[in-house]
Amino acid sequence: MKTELISEIFEKLKIENANDSSIKIVEDKNYKFGLKKEHFFVHKKVDNLDVGAYSIFNFENVFESVENQKYLIEKLSTELKKFLSKTNTKKILIVGLGNRHISADSLGAKVIKNIIVTRHIKNLKTLKNVSAICPSVLGLTGIESYDIVSSVVNETKPTLVITIDSLCASSETRLGCSFQINNASIIPGGGVNNKRKVFNSKTLNADFISIGVPLVIYANTFCNLTKRSLNNLVVTLKDIEEVSSISSNIISYSLNMAIHNLTFNDVKNYLNKL
Repeated sequence: MKTELISEIFEKLKIENANDSSIKIVEDKNYKFGLKKEHFFVHKKVDNLDVGAYSIFNFENVFESVENQKYLIEKLSTELKKFLSKTNTKKILIVGLGNRHISADSLGAKVIKNIIVTRHIKNLKTLKNVSAICPSVLGLTGIESYDIVSSVVNETKPTLVITIDSLCASSETRLGCSFQINNASIIPGGGVNNKRKVFNSKTLNADFISIGVPLVIYANTFCNLTKRSLNNLVVTLKDIEEVSSISSNIISYSLNMAIHNLTFNDVKNYLNKL
């Protein structure tokens, strides 16, 4: 089973070893509209997960209505504020990881388009100091995403780095429906056997938060593939462009609200759109 989702790895460990204490569930809560939140703490590294706190919201009804999406935005924003309260938010750098030319990997770039950036504005009074970057991928630039970001970090010296990236799931019902936050790390390409340099508080020398949504899945997790060459086949949703756009809006609104302490309508007015 190949996945980057805390809840799926937790279930896998329970099945394989009931006594494993690597991951502990701290909170399991159901909200209206079918939204579910789980909060975990990883005590020792397991699979692609480093030590730290993880929150995941699963909302299979998220695409049913704008009302549902607004509801998720409010809950995500509230949870992000909890993570932010344990960091130094004086100067924030938001990083959109992935490849903007591939829909299933464009989540980070789409989020960055709707982030309220303020670092260039003098005499800020009500908004936080926020900058943003999309480093793209090694195959397009010839430079590791981490190397680009670390150079920007060294130059601008943010106190907090927030990354956004597409993830891999082991259940097709999770695609586009699970929103995961952690303060541990992110390994670009970690879910699809293409691991790059890790992003975390130690490697970046700053507080760290990562946000991700699963948008890809291995085909052999839900169907029998006889050809060995197909065992590494990664697939996504047929309406992935719409799913990634909605998911990115949800994350960008949640981030803007949490970071700048704004309401939904405040953010809408800043961005002049939903």
